[in-house]
Amino acid sequence: MDATEVVARMDVDLERTRQWVEQLRRTTVTEEIGRGLGKVVVNGYGHLQSVTVDREAFHMVGEDVLATRIVDAVNRAESRVERLRAEEGGLR
Repeated sequence: MDATEVVARMDVDLERTRQWVEQLRRTTVTEEIGRGLGKVVVNGYGHLQSVTVDREAFHMVGEDVLATRIVDAVNRAESRVERLRAEEGGLR
């Protein structure tokens, strides 16, 4: 394999990586907090993007319960992202 072929393969690999990164950036996973309390959204990297809490439901649970449910929802969303990334045809 000569240098031209090596550079061509590197260009192809770089373009695939750029596409993968763009797909991760655009992907979002939404997970319900539970009991109608709201939802969390993470991106394809598994980073938390937002937490939405229903104001009416907020008053029905204590802060500690809400905090625990939010953390659980974020963990579930992050796990879903990991599964998507691992699946064939997923975020690769």
